[in-house]
Amino acid sequence: MKKVMRIAYFSLCVACMLTVSAFAYLDPSTTTALIQLIAGLAVAAGVGFGIFRHKIKHLFQKKDKTHDSGEIKETGEAKSDDMFD
Repeated sequence: MKKVMRIAYFSLCVACMLTVSAFAYLDPSTTTALIQLIAGLAVAAGVGFGIFRHKIKHLFQKKDKTHDSGEIKETGEAKSDDMFD
């Protein structure tokens, strides 16, 4: 792992030393599009993490023998985990 980190650090240092000024202009609409892209990726990653976390959690949980996933409980409310089974 340390070897990989050293290579990554070295590559980053070399890339920073070899940069050239671009003298480019980024207008406000480009910046807004970039912010929307980053926000969309963050939301998608969060949703994906939530879905897979829930599925992986259920793989490792012991199943309750008295749990009927399709029936409504005595209180008249369905258990929140029943939606995802």
